[in-house]
Order: sequence, then structure tokens, then C-alpha cells
Amino acid sequence: MHSGGIPIELVHENFTHFRKETKVTYLYGDNDPYITAARKTDEQLKGTNIFGEKLETIVFKGTHEVNTDYINSLS
Repeated sequence: MHSGGIPIELVHENFTHFRKETKVTYLYGDNDPYITAARKTDEQLKGTNIFGEKLETIVFKGTHEVNTDYINSLS
């Protein structure tokens, strides 16, 4: 997930088909005006409830933008 919130309609049961080794990354910019301190906490709690230990949070230097460096590193 990138630069935004985890959709409220998602629940843990939507992802029970993920293999044990599957990782989920929540990525956002450290200067994203939409990610307040309260929202960081809320999204982290929501993500942990849905994905458990599969969730990794990465914060990059930037705003509410696509981090092409990270995306390119996936290929």
C-alpha cells in the first residue's frame, strides 16, 4: 500500500490465502500532509490487525507522492 490509508472495508479474513512468507509493505512519505501523528497510529494498528507480522512500514523522505525508487527496487 502506498501513500494513503488502508481501506476500511479490508479485514483479516480477506487475506487468509496469503502464504506465511508473504510480506505486506505500508509506504508513505515523512512529509505527507495527509499522514498526521494520529493517522500514523491508526493505520499501524489497522495494518497490524489485518496483516499481523506480515506488515512492514517504510517511511521515505518525501510528500504524498509515488516513491519510484522503492517501486523500482521491487523488480
